[in-house]
Amino acid sequence: MIIKVLLFDLVGPKVLASSSFVKEITTDEFLRSVVDRYSEVMTELSRRVVPMTIQDKVTYLARVNEATIVVAISDSKELSSEELETVDRIGEEMRHVVERIPVRDAKTMFTPLVEEHLRSGVRICFVSNPEPLENDFSGRAVATIVALRGRKNRPFTDATRIGPYDVHVMPHSYESFLAAKWKGDLSRAQIFALVISKDNPESKSVGDSAKKIRENSEGKMLIVPGSDDDLEKAREYESQYFLELCDSVSPKPTELLLSALATAGFTDMHPDLARERWSVDESVDVEDYQSLEPAMRPLGHQAFFVIDKNSGVPQFTYLYEDESMLFDMAPNLVAAISQFQIDSTSPTATSVFQAGNLKYAIIERNDLVFTLVTGVRGDVEVVRSQFSFLPDLYLDECPETAVSSDDLYASPPFTLKLLATLPPEDLAGRAVPIAMEPPDWDRFESAHVKDFLEAVWNSLDGKITVSQLMSGSGADMVMGAIYLLKRMKAIDWKLRILPSDVPVVVGSVDDEMSHLYTHLDRILGLADGTKSISEISDDLGLDSSVLLTVFGELHRRGNLRFQNEFSLS
Repeated sequence: MIIKVLLFDLVGPKVLASSSFVKEITTDEFLRSVVDRYSEVMTELSRRVVPMTIQDKVTYLARVNEATIVVAISDSKELSSEELETVDRIGEEMRHVVERIPVRDAKTMFTPLVEEHLRSGVRICFVSNPEPLENDFSGRAVATIVALRGRKNRPFTDATRIGPYDVHVMPHSYESFLAAKWKGDLSRAQIFALVISKDNPESKSVGDSAKKIRENSEGKMLIVPGSDDDLEKAREYESQYFLELCDSVSPKPTELLLSALATAGFTDMHPDLARERWSVDESVDVEDYQSLEPAMRPLGHQAFFVIDKNSGVPQFTYLYEDESMLFDMAPNLVAAISQFQIDSTSPTATSVFQAGNLKYAIIERNDLVFTLVTGVRGDVEVVRSQFSFLPDLYLDECPETAVSSDDLYASPPFTLKLLATLPPEDLAGRAVPIAMEPPDWDRFESAHVKDFLEAVWNSLDGKITVSQLMSGSGADMVMGAIYLLKRMKAIDWKLRILPSDVPVVVGSVDDEMSHLYTHLDRILGLADGTKSISEISDDLGLDSSVLLTVFGELHRRGNLRFQNEFSLS
Protein backbone atom coordinates (compact mmCIF):
# COMPACT_ATOMS: atom_id res chain seq x y z
CA MET A 1 0.00 0.00 0.00
CA ILE A 2 1.26 3.47 -0.87
CA ILE A 3 1.46 5.33 2.43
CA LYS A 4 2.97 8.69 1.44
CA VAL A 5 3.22 10.79 -1.73
CA LEU A 6 5.37 13.91 -2.16
CA LEU A 7 5.46 16.62 -4.79
CA PHE A 8 9.20 17.27 -4.80
CA ASP A 9 11.19 20.24 -6.16
CA LEU A 10 14.60 18.99 -7.28
CA VAL A 11 16.08 22.48 -7.51
CA GLY A 12 15.39 23.47 -3.89
CA PRO A 13 15.49 20.67 -3.10
CA LYS A 14 12.29 20.74 -1.05
CA VAL A 15 8.86 19.18 -0.60
CA LEU A 16 6.20 21.36 -2.22
CA ALA A 17 3.17 19.35 -1.09
CA SER A 18 2.45 15.97 0.43
CA SER A 19 -0.21 13.50 1.43
CA SER A 20 0.54 10.92 4.10
CA PHE A 21 -1.40 8.16 5.82
CA VAL A 22 1.31 7.50 8.40
CA LYS A 23 2.95 9.33 11.29
CA GLU A 24 6.49 8.58 10.13
CA ILE A 25 8.39 11.70 9.10
CA THR A 26 10.33 11.75 5.83
CA THR A 27 13.95 12.49 6.76
CA ASP A 28 16.32 14.85 5.00
CA GLU A 29 18.60 11.89 4.43
CA PHE A 30 15.87 10.09 2.54
CA LEU A 31 15.19 13.17 0.39
CA ARG A 32 18.91 13.51 -0.44
CA SER A 33 18.86 9.89 -1.50
CA VAL A 34 15.90 10.68 -3.79
CA VAL A 35 17.90 13.47 -5.48
CA ASP A 36 20.92 11.18 -5.89
CA ARG A 37 18.89 8.29 -7.31
CA TYR A 38 16.95 10.60 -9.62
CA SER A 39 20.15 11.74 -11.30
CA GLU A 40 20.99 8.07 -11.87
CA VAL A 41 17.67 7.21 -13.53
CA MET A 42 16.89 10.38 -15.51
CA THR A 43 17.04 8.51 -18.79
CA GLU A 44 14.67 5.88 -17.47
CA LEU A 45 12.02 8.45 -16.61
CA SER A 46 10.93 8.32 -20.23
CA ARG A 47 9.06 5.31 -18.87
CA ARG A 48 7.07 7.87 -16.81
CA VAL A 49 7.41 5.92 -13.54
CA VAL A 50 10.58 4.31 -12.21
CA PRO A 51 10.32 1.92 -9.25
CA MET A 52 13.25 1.54 -6.89
CA THR A 53 14.22 0.84 -3.29
CA ILE A 54 15.52 3.70 -1.16
CA GLN A 55 16.59 2.98 2.44
CA ASP A 56 14.69 -0.32 2.32
CA LYS A 57 11.50 1.42 1.21
CA VAL A 58 9.77 0.58 -2.05
CA THR A 59 9.66 3.94 -3.84
CA TYR A 60 8.25 5.17 -7.15
CA LEU A 61 9.45 8.29 -8.98
CA ALA A 62 7.27 9.96 -11.62
CA ARG A 63 8.43 12.99 -13.66
CA VAL A 64 6.15 16.06 -13.71
CA ASN A 65 8.54 18.52 -15.42
CA GLU A 66 12.28 19.12 -15.54
CA ALA A 67 12.43 20.35 -11.94
CA THR A 68 9.52 18.52 -10.30
CA ILE A 69 8.78 14.86 -9.58
CA VAL A 70 6.25 12.80 -7.68
CA VAL A 71 7.75 10.56 -4.99
CA ALA A 72 5.51 7.75 -3.75
CA ILE A 73 6.55 5.56 -0.80
CA SER A 74 4.99 2.15 -0.17
CA ASP A 75 4.93 -0.11 2.86
CA SER A 76 4.95 -3.14 0.57
CA LYS A 77 7.98 -5.39 0.62
CA GLU A 78 7.95 -5.87 -3.14
CA LEU A 79 7.23 -3.76 -6.20
CA SER A 80 3.61 -3.79 -7.29
CA SER A 81 2.23 -3.25 -10.78
CA GLU A 82 -0.99 -1.90 -9.25
CA GLU A 83 0.92 0.69 -7.20
CA LEU A 84 3.02 1.59 -10.24
CA GLU A 85 -0.12 2.23 -12.30
CA THR A 86 -1.60 4.41 -9.54
CA VAL A 87 1.55 6.56 -9.33
CA ASP A 88 1.58 6.79 -13.12
CA ARG A 89 -1.98 8.23 -13.09
CA ILE A 90 -1.06 10.74 -10.37
CA GLY A 91 2.04 11.83 -12.29
CA GLU A 92 0.12 12.14 -15.55
CA GLU A 93 -2.61 14.27 -13.99
CA MET A 94 -0.04 16.56 -12.37
CA ARG A 95 1.71 16.96 -15.74
CA HIS A 96 -1.55 18.13 -17.27
CA VAL A 97 -2.05 20.58 -14.40
CA VAL A 98 1.41 22.19 -14.63
CA GLU A 99 0.98 22.57 -18.39
CA ARG A 100 -1.78 25.06 -17.61
CA ILE A 101 -0.61 26.79 -14.40
CA PRO A 102 2.73 27.33 -12.59
CA VAL A 103 3.87 24.63 -10.15
CA ARG A 104 3.61 27.09 -7.23
CA ASP A 105 -0.14 27.28 -7.90
CA ALA A 106 -0.56 23.65 -8.91
CA LYS A 107 0.83 22.39 -5.61
CA THR A 108 -2.42 23.33 -3.86
CA MET A 109 -4.19 20.78 -6.05
CA PHE A 110 -1.75 17.97 -5.29
CA THR A 111 -3.08 16.67 -1.98
CA PRO A 112 -6.74 16.42 -3.11
CA LEU A 113 -5.59 14.68 -6.28
CA VAL A 114 -3.60 12.09 -4.32
CA GLU A 115 -6.45 11.58 -1.84
CA GLU A 116 -8.83 10.89 -4.69
CA HIS A 117 -6.60 8.12 -6.00
CA LEU A 118 -5.40 6.56 -2.76
CA ARG A 119 -7.81 7.18 0.10
CA SER A 120 -10.64 4.68 0.29
CA GLY A 121 -14.04 5.15 1.86
CA VAL A 122 -15.28 2.48 4.27
CA ARG A 123 -18.89 2.43 5.43
CA ILE A 124 -19.73 0.63 8.65
CA CYS A 125 -23.24 0.02 9.93
CA PHE A 126 -23.18 -0.26 13.72
CA VAL A 127 -26.23 -1.84 15.31
CA SER A 128 -26.17 -0.85 18.97
CA ASN A 129 -28.04 0.86 21.77
CA PRO A 130 -28.52 4.51 20.66
CA GLU A 131 -28.58 5.47 24.35
CA PRO A 132 -25.83 3.22 25.70
CA LEU A 133 -25.61 2.49 29.37
CA GLU A 134 -22.53 3.42 31.38
CA ASN A 135 -20.81 0.03 31.01
CA ASP A 136 -21.57 -0.36 27.28
CA PHE A 137 -18.21 1.01 26.17
CA SER A 138 -18.52 0.05 22.50
CA GLY A 139 -22.02 1.51 22.36
CA ARG A 140 -20.71 4.73 23.86
CA ALA A 141 -17.98 4.85 21.20
CA VAL A 142 -20.61 4.60 18.46
CA ALA A 143 -22.74 7.29 20.14
CA THR A 144 -19.70 9.59 20.30
CA ILE A 145 -19.02 9.21 16.57
CA VAL A 146 -22.65 10.00 15.80
CA ALA A 147 -22.65 13.02 18.14
CA LEU A 148 -19.48 14.45 16.58
CA ARG A 149 -19.76 13.42 12.94
CA GLY A 150 -23.47 12.84 12.41
CA ARG A 151 -25.33 14.73 9.72
CA LYS A 152 -28.97 15.10 10.57
CA ASN A 153 -30.21 14.61 7.02
CA ARG A 154 -27.84 11.81 6.01
CA PRO A 155 -27.71 8.13 6.93
CA PHE A 156 -23.91 8.04 7.26
CA THR A 157 -21.73 10.27 9.39
CA ASP A 158 -19.01 12.47 7.98
CA ALA A 159 -15.67 10.71 7.66
CA THR A 160 -13.29 9.88 10.47
CA ARG A 161 -9.81 9.49 8.98
CA ILE A 162 -8.05 6.30 9.97
CA GLY A 163 -4.82 5.81 8.03
CA PRO A 164 -5.69 5.39 4.34
CA TYR A 165 -9.43 5.16 5.04
CA ASP A 166 -12.28 7.61 5.40
CA VAL A 167 -14.61 5.75 7.74
CA HIS A 168 -18.31 6.61 7.65
CA VAL A 169 -20.71 5.22 10.26
CA MET A 170 -24.41 4.42 9.95
CA PRO A 171 -26.05 4.02 13.39
CA HIS A 172 -29.01 1.73 14.02
CA SER A 173 -30.72 0.26 17.04
CA TYR A 174 -31.66 -3.41 16.70
CA GLU A 175 -35.31 -2.40 16.41
CA SER A 176 -34.74 0.17 13.69
CA PHE A 177 -32.33 -2.11 11.82
CA LEU A 178 -34.77 -5.01 11.68
CA ALA A 179 -37.59 -2.66 10.65
CA ALA A 180 -35.57 -0.83 7.97
CA LYS A 181 -36.09 -1.57 4.30
CA TRP A 182 -32.97 -2.86 2.58
CA LYS A 183 -32.45 -0.14 0.04
CA GLY A 184 -29.71 2.18 -1.14
CA ASP A 185 -28.30 3.27 2.21
CA LEU A 186 -27.89 -0.14 3.84
CA SER A 187 -26.63 -1.69 0.62
CA ARG A 188 -23.68 0.74 0.65
CA ALA A 189 -22.33 -0.58 3.96
CA GLN A 190 -19.25 -2.80 3.67
CA ILE A 191 -19.09 -3.81 7.34
CA PHE A 192 -21.95 -4.63 9.70
CA ALA A 193 -21.00 -4.54 13.39
CA LEU A 194 -23.49 -5.88 15.94
CA VAL A 195 -22.76 -4.47 19.41
CA ILE A 196 -24.07 -6.53 22.31
CA SER A 197 -24.47 -5.59 25.97
CA LYS A 198 -26.01 -7.67 28.72
CA ASP A 199 -27.89 -4.58 29.87
CA ASN A 200 -29.47 -4.07 26.45
CA PRO A 201 -32.33 -6.55 25.94
CA GLU A 202 -32.29 -5.79 22.21
CA SER A 203 -28.99 -7.67 21.97
CA LYS A 204 -31.12 -10.81 21.80
CA SER A 205 -31.95 -9.77 18.23
CA VAL A 206 -28.42 -10.62 17.01
CA GLY A 207 -29.61 -13.79 15.24
CA ASP A 208 -32.37 -12.03 13.30
CA SER A 209 -30.00 -9.17 12.42
CA ALA A 210 -27.31 -11.56 11.17
CA LYS A 211 -29.88 -13.39 9.06
CA LYS A 212 -31.09 -10.14 7.50
CA ILE A 213 -27.54 -9.09 6.62
CA ARG A 214 -26.65 -12.46 5.15
CA GLU A 215 -29.77 -12.47 2.97
CA ASN A 216 -29.09 -8.99 1.56
CA SER A 217 -25.35 -8.31 1.60
CA GLU A 218 -21.91 -9.79 1.16
CA GLY A 219 -20.48 -7.33 3.66
CA LYS A 220 -18.34 -8.43 6.59
CA MET A 221 -20.34 -9.23 9.72
CA LEU A 222 -18.79 -8.52 13.12
CA ILE A 223 -19.91 -9.14 16.67
CA VAL A 224 -18.67 -6.54 19.17
CA PRO A 225 -18.90 -6.88 22.99
CA GLY A 226 -20.01 -3.76 24.82
CA SER A 227 -17.72 -4.59 27.77
CA ASP A 228 -15.40 -7.33 28.99
CA ASP A 229 -18.40 -8.90 30.71
CA ASP A 230 -20.00 -9.39 27.29
CA LEU A 231 -16.98 -11.11 25.70
CA GLU A 232 -18.08 -14.65 26.49
CA LYS A 233 -21.54 -14.04 25.02
CA ALA A 234 -19.92 -12.45 21.95
CA ARG A 235 -17.82 -15.60 21.42
CA GLU A 236 -20.98 -17.65 21.72
CA TYR A 237 -22.69 -15.55 19.03
CA GLU A 238 -19.54 -15.69 16.90
CA SER A 239 -19.81 -19.46 16.69
CA GLN A 240 -23.60 -19.66 16.57
CA TYR A 241 -24.15 -17.12 13.77
CA PHE A 242 -20.79 -17.39 11.92
CA LEU A 243 -19.66 -13.86 12.77
CA GLU A 244 -16.20 -12.38 13.16
CA LEU A 245 -15.32 -11.36 16.72
CA CYS A 246 -14.16 -7.75 17.05
CA ASP A 247 -12.91 -7.78 20.63
CA SER A 248 -12.37 -4.03 21.05
CA VAL A 249 -13.74 -2.87 24.40
CA SER A 250 -13.16 0.85 24.72
CA PRO A 251 -15.25 4.02 24.79
CA LYS A 252 -12.71 5.56 22.37
CA PRO A 253 -14.15 5.66 18.83
CA THR A 254 -10.76 5.27 17.15
CA GLU A 255 -10.08 2.07 19.12
CA LEU A 256 -13.38 0.65 17.87
CA LEU A 257 -12.83 1.73 14.27
CA LEU A 258 -9.26 0.40 14.14
CA SER A 259 -10.38 -2.94 15.54
CA ALA A 260 -13.33 -3.15 13.13
CA LEU A 261 -11.09 -2.43 10.13
CA ALA A 262 -8.59 -5.06 11.22
CA THR A 263 -11.24 -7.68 11.97
CA ALA A 264 -12.93 -7.08 8.61
CA GLY A 265 -9.61 -7.52 6.77
CA PHE A 266 -9.02 -3.93 5.71
CA THR A 267 -5.54 -4.14 7.21
CA ASP A 268 -3.32 -7.03 8.22
CA MET A 269 -1.85 -5.02 11.10
CA HIS A 270 -2.94 -5.46 14.70
CA PRO A 271 -5.01 -2.41 15.77
CA ASP A 272 -2.34 -1.32 18.26
CA LEU A 273 0.34 -1.41 15.55
CA ALA A 274 -1.94 0.40 13.11
CA ARG A 275 -2.51 3.15 15.68
CA GLU A 276 1.23 3.42 16.21
CA ARG A 277 1.96 3.72 12.50
CA TRP A 278 -1.07 5.32 10.88
CA SER A 279 -2.16 8.92 11.03
CA VAL A 280 -5.42 8.74 13.00
CA ASP A 281 -7.96 11.50 13.56
CA GLU A 282 -8.18 11.38 17.36
CA SER A 283 -10.34 14.49 17.65
CA VAL A 284 -13.31 12.14 17.87
CA ASP A 285 -11.95 10.57 21.09
CA VAL A 286 -13.79 12.76 23.57
CA GLU A 287 -14.26 11.41 27.09
CA ASP A 288 -18.00 11.93 27.38
CA TYR A 289 -20.17 12.11 24.28
CA GLN A 290 -23.06 13.45 26.39
CA SER A 291 -21.02 16.58 27.07
CA LEU A 292 -21.45 17.35 23.36
CA GLU A 293 -25.08 18.23 23.98
CA PRO A 294 -25.83 21.96 23.86
CA ALA A 295 -24.10 23.69 26.74
CA MET A 296 -27.00 25.99 27.53
CA ARG A 297 -29.37 23.34 28.84
CA PRO A 298 -30.78 24.57 32.16
CA LEU A 299 -29.47 23.19 35.42
CA GLY A 300 -31.82 20.86 37.22
CA HIS A 301 -32.56 20.69 40.93
CA GLN A 302 -29.34 20.88 42.91
CA ALA A 303 -30.15 20.35 46.60
CA PHE A 304 -32.86 20.15 49.23
CA PHE A 305 -32.28 21.11 52.88
CA VAL A 306 -34.36 21.03 56.07
CA ILE A 307 -32.61 23.34 58.57
CA ASP A 308 -33.28 23.96 62.26
CA LYS A 309 -33.99 27.69 62.36
CA ASN A 310 -32.65 28.10 65.90
CA SER A 311 -29.41 26.12 65.68
CA GLY A 312 -28.70 26.43 61.95
CA VAL A 313 -28.06 22.66 61.88
CA PRO A 314 -29.41 20.74 58.84
CA GLN A 315 -31.87 17.99 59.80
CA PHE A 316 -32.09 16.63 56.27
CA THR A 317 -29.81 17.13 53.27
CA TYR A 318 -30.15 15.76 49.77
CA LEU A 319 -27.77 16.69 46.94
CA TYR A 320 -29.19 15.66 43.60
CA GLU A 321 -25.84 14.80 42.00
CA ASP A 322 -22.70 12.98 43.13
CA GLU A 323 -20.61 15.84 41.80
CA SER A 324 -23.05 18.58 42.75
CA MET A 325 -21.80 22.13 42.27
CA LEU A 326 -23.02 22.75 45.85
CA PHE A 327 -21.10 19.90 47.49
CA ASP A 328 -18.20 21.96 48.82
CA MET A 329 -20.24 25.07 49.60
CA ALA A 330 -23.12 23.27 51.36
CA PRO A 331 -22.08 24.19 54.95
CA ASN A 332 -21.78 27.90 54.14
CA LEU A 333 -24.98 27.77 52.13
CA VAL A 334 -26.89 26.24 55.06
CA ALA A 335 -25.59 28.92 57.42
CA ALA A 336 -26.67 31.67 55.03
CA ILE A 337 -30.14 30.18 54.51
CA SER A 338 -30.80 30.01 58.25
CA GLN A 339 -30.33 33.80 58.42
CA PHE A 340 -32.73 34.67 55.57
CA GLN A 341 -35.78 36.81 56.36
CA ILE A 342 -38.61 34.53 55.31
CA ASP A 343 -42.26 35.24 54.63
CA SER A 344 -44.12 33.38 57.40
CA THR A 345 -47.56 34.98 56.99
CA SER A 346 -49.03 31.58 56.12
CA PRO A 347 -47.85 27.97 56.49
CA THR A 348 -47.56 27.63 52.71
CA ALA A 349 -45.96 31.02 51.95
CA THR A 350 -42.93 30.40 49.77
CA SER A 351 -40.13 32.92 49.36
CA VAL A 352 -38.11 32.65 46.16
CA PHE A 353 -34.69 34.28 45.78
CA GLN A 354 -32.41 34.17 42.78
CA ALA A 355 -28.61 34.39 42.78
CA GLY A 356 -26.83 33.91 39.49
CA ASN A 357 -28.32 30.93 37.65
CA LEU A 358 -29.79 29.37 40.82
CA LYS A 359 -33.14 29.89 42.54
CA TYR A 360 -33.73 29.34 46.27
CA ALA A 361 -37.28 28.40 47.24
CA ILE A 362 -37.81 28.62 51.03
CA ILE A 363 -40.68 27.83 53.42
CA GLU A 364 -40.52 28.17 57.21
CA ARG A 365 -42.63 25.80 59.29
CA ASN A 366 -42.36 24.86 63.00
CA ASP A 367 -38.89 26.43 63.34
CA LEU A 368 -37.71 24.42 60.37
CA VAL A 369 -36.52 26.06 57.15
CA PHE A 370 -37.25 24.00 54.02
CA THR A 371 -35.07 25.01 51.08
CA LEU A 372 -34.89 23.89 47.48
CA VAL A 373 -31.89 25.03 45.43
CA THR A 374 -32.69 24.71 41.73
CA GLY A 375 -31.49 25.88 38.37
CA VAL A 376 -34.73 25.16 36.54
CA ARG A 377 -35.76 28.00 34.27
CA GLY A 378 -39.36 29.04 33.89
CA ASP A 379 -42.26 30.34 35.94
CA VAL A 380 -41.49 30.91 39.62
CA GLU A 381 -45.05 29.81 40.40
CA VAL A 382 -44.24 26.34 39.08
CA VAL A 383 -41.40 26.10 41.59
CA ARG A 384 -43.69 27.34 44.36
CA SER A 385 -46.46 24.86 43.59
CA GLN A 386 -44.12 21.86 43.42
CA PHE A 387 -42.30 22.85 46.57
CA SER A 388 -45.25 23.79 48.80
CA PHE A 389 -46.26 20.15 49.47
CA LEU A 390 -42.93 19.09 50.92
CA PRO A 391 -43.13 20.48 54.48
CA ASP A 392 -46.30 18.45 55.14
CA LEU A 393 -44.73 15.33 53.67
CA TYR A 394 -41.65 15.78 55.84
CA LEU A 395 -43.56 16.52 59.04
CA ASP A 396 -45.79 13.45 58.50
CA GLU A 397 -42.67 11.34 58.77
CA CYS A 398 -40.14 13.60 60.53
CA PRO A 399 -36.97 11.44 60.43
CA GLU A 400 -35.67 10.85 63.94
CA THR A 401 -32.02 11.62 63.22
CA ALA A 402 -30.31 14.08 60.92
CA VAL A 403 -29.97 12.64 57.41
CA SER A 404 -27.30 13.55 54.85
CA SER A 405 -27.09 12.45 51.24
CA ASP A 406 -23.44 11.50 51.86
CA ASP A 407 -24.82 7.99 52.53
CA LEU A 408 -27.72 7.07 50.28
CA TYR A 409 -28.19 3.85 52.25
CA ALA A 410 -29.37 6.02 55.16
CA SER A 411 -32.22 7.46 53.10
CA PRO A 412 -35.57 7.55 54.94
CA PRO A 413 -38.92 7.06 53.12
CA PHE A 414 -39.15 10.85 52.81
CA THR A 415 -36.32 10.73 50.23
CA LEU A 416 -38.61 8.79 47.90
CA LYS A 417 -41.37 11.36 48.44
CA LEU A 418 -38.92 14.18 47.73
CA LEU A 419 -37.73 12.63 44.46
CA ALA A 420 -41.29 11.84 43.39
CA THR A 421 -42.38 15.44 44.05
CA LEU A 422 -39.22 17.20 42.80
CA PRO A 423 -37.55 14.74 40.40
CA PRO A 424 -33.96 15.32 39.27
CA GLU A 425 -35.06 15.21 35.62
CA ASP A 426 -38.22 14.88 33.58
CA LEU A 427 -38.25 11.38 32.15
CA ALA A 428 -39.87 10.91 28.75
CA GLY A 429 -42.82 8.54 28.78
CA ARG A 430 -40.92 6.19 26.45
CA ALA A 431 -37.95 5.88 28.83
CA VAL A 432 -37.38 2.25 29.85
CA PRO A 433 -35.61 1.67 33.21
CA ILE A 434 -32.92 -1.03 32.97
CA ALA A 435 -31.73 -2.93 36.06
CA MET A 436 -27.95 -2.95 36.46
CA GLU A 437 -25.88 -3.98 39.48
CA PRO A 438 -28.10 -4.23 42.57
CA PRO A 439 -27.33 -2.16 45.67
CA ASP A 440 -26.13 -3.88 48.82
CA TRP A 441 -29.60 -4.50 50.21
CA ASP A 442 -28.29 -5.32 53.71
CA ARG A 443 -26.80 -1.82 54.09
CA PHE A 444 -30.11 0.06 54.06
CA GLU A 445 -30.96 1.56 57.43
CA SER A 446 -34.68 1.73 56.68
CA ALA A 447 -36.31 -1.66 56.20
CA HIS A 448 -39.23 0.02 54.43
CA VAL A 449 -36.95 1.74 51.89
CA LYS A 450 -34.95 -1.44 51.37
CA ASP A 451 -38.02 -3.62 50.74
CA PHE A 452 -39.64 -1.07 48.43
CA LEU A 453 -36.49 -0.44 46.36
CA GLU A 454 -35.78 -4.16 46.07
CA ALA A 455 -39.33 -4.85 44.88
CA VAL A 456 -39.09 -2.10 42.24
CA TRP A 457 -35.61 -3.18 41.10
CA ASN A 458 -36.72 -6.80 40.72
CA SER A 459 -39.74 -5.76 38.65
CA LEU A 460 -37.69 -4.05 35.93
CA ASP A 461 -37.59 -6.36 32.91
CA GLY A 462 -36.13 -3.92 30.38
CA LYS A 463 -39.50 -3.57 28.63
CA ILE A 464 -41.83 -1.57 30.87
CA THR A 465 -41.79 2.16 30.12
CA VAL A 466 -42.08 5.13 32.46
CA SER A 467 -45.56 5.88 31.11
CA GLN A 468 -46.65 2.34 32.05
CA LEU A 469 -45.14 2.74 35.51
CA MET A 470 -46.98 6.03 35.97
CA SER A 471 -50.34 4.47 35.09
CA GLY A 472 -50.27 2.02 38.02
CA SER A 473 -51.14 2.46 41.68
CA GLY A 474 -48.54 4.08 43.93
CA ALA A 475 -46.94 5.59 40.83
CA ASP A 476 -45.36 8.56 42.61
CA MET A 477 -43.48 6.40 45.12
CA VAL A 478 -42.39 4.02 42.35
CA MET A 479 -40.89 6.95 40.44
CA GLY A 480 -39.18 8.16 43.61
CA ALA A 481 -37.64 4.69 43.92
CA ILE A 482 -36.58 4.77 40.25
CA TYR A 483 -34.77 8.07 40.73
CA LEU A 484 -33.02 6.93 43.90
CA LEU A 485 -31.91 3.67 42.27
CA LYS A 486 -30.55 5.70 39.36
CA ARG A 487 -28.60 7.91 41.76
CA MET A 488 -27.17 4.69 43.30
CA LYS A 489 -26.19 3.51 39.79
CA ALA A 490 -28.39 0.44 40.25
CA ILE A 491 -30.36 1.25 37.10
CA ASP A 492 -30.06 3.18 33.88
CA TRP A 493 -32.58 3.92 31.16
CA LYS A 494 -32.98 4.01 27.43
CA LEU A 495 -35.58 5.56 25.14
CA ARG A 496 -37.92 3.19 23.32
CA ILE A 497 -39.17 4.57 19.99
CA LEU A 498 -40.14 2.34 17.05
CA PRO A 499 -40.45 3.08 13.30
CA SER A 500 -44.13 2.09 13.64
CA ASP A 501 -44.80 4.84 16.21
CA VAL A 502 -47.00 7.78 15.12
CA PRO A 503 -45.52 11.12 16.31
CA VAL A 504 -47.49 14.27 17.10
CA VAL A 505 -45.79 17.64 17.62
CA VAL A 506 -46.90 19.51 20.73
CA GLY A 507 -45.89 23.05 21.64
CA SER A 508 -43.26 25.14 19.89
CA VAL A 509 -39.76 23.91 19.13
CA ASP A 510 -36.95 26.21 20.32
CA ASP A 511 -34.25 27.73 18.13
CA GLU A 512 -31.61 25.45 19.64
CA MET A 513 -33.37 22.40 18.21
CA SER A 514 -33.72 24.05 14.82
CA HIS A 515 -29.98 24.67 14.72
CA LEU A 516 -29.26 21.04 15.61
CA TYR A 517 -31.26 19.54 12.75
CA THR A 518 -31.52 20.73 9.19
CA HIS A 519 -34.86 20.33 7.36
CA LEU A 520 -36.59 20.20 10.73
CA ASP A 521 -39.57 22.18 9.42
CA ARG A 522 -40.28 19.50 6.80
CA ILE A 523 -40.04 16.76 9.42
CA LEU A 524 -42.34 18.58 11.86
CA GLY A 525 -44.86 19.26 9.09
CA LEU A 526 -45.43 15.54 8.65
CA ALA A 527 -45.56 14.72 12.38
CA ASP A 528 -49.27 15.46 12.64
CA GLY A 529 -50.52 12.18 14.10
CA THR A 530 -51.48 10.62 10.77
CA LYS A 531 -48.19 9.01 9.70
CA SER A 532 -45.76 6.58 11.34
CA ILE A 533 -42.06 7.36 11.54
CA SER A 534 -41.48 4.76 8.83
CA GLU A 535 -43.98 6.47 6.53
CA ILE A 536 -42.45 9.90 7.20
CA SER A 537 -39.06 8.36 6.38
CA ASP A 538 -40.36 7.19 3.00
CA ASP A 539 -41.99 10.56 2.24
CA LEU A 540 -38.79 12.50 2.98
CA GLY A 541 -36.35 9.95 1.58
CA LEU A 542 -34.52 9.81 4.92
CA ASP A 543 -33.38 6.68 6.68
CA SER A 544 -35.66 5.89 9.62
CA SER A 545 -32.66 5.79 11.99
CA VAL A 546 -32.16 9.52 11.37
CA LEU A 547 -35.77 10.26 12.20
CA LEU A 548 -35.66 8.06 15.30
CA THR A 549 -32.84 10.27 16.57
CA VAL A 550 -34.70 13.49 15.75
CA PHE A 551 -38.00 12.36 17.27
CA GLY A 552 -36.20 10.94 20.30
CA GLU A 553 -34.65 14.34 21.01
CA LEU A 554 -37.98 16.11 20.47
CA HIS A 555 -39.66 13.67 22.84
CA ARG A 556 -37.02 14.24 25.52
CA ARG A 557 -37.57 17.99 25.22
CA GLY A 558 -41.34 17.65 25.60
CA ASN A 559 -42.07 18.77 22.03
CA LEU A 560 -43.45 15.45 20.86
CA ARG A 561 -45.86 12.75 21.97
CA PHE A 562 -46.97 9.54 20.34
CA GLN A 563 -50.49 8.36 19.59
CA ASN A 564 -51.98 6.21 22.39
CA GLU A 565 -49.23 7.22 24.79
CA PHE A 566 -49.94 7.86 28.46
CA SER A 567 -49.38 11.51 29.29
CA LEU A 568 -47.15 12.47 32.20
CA SER A 569 -48.67 15.93 32.47
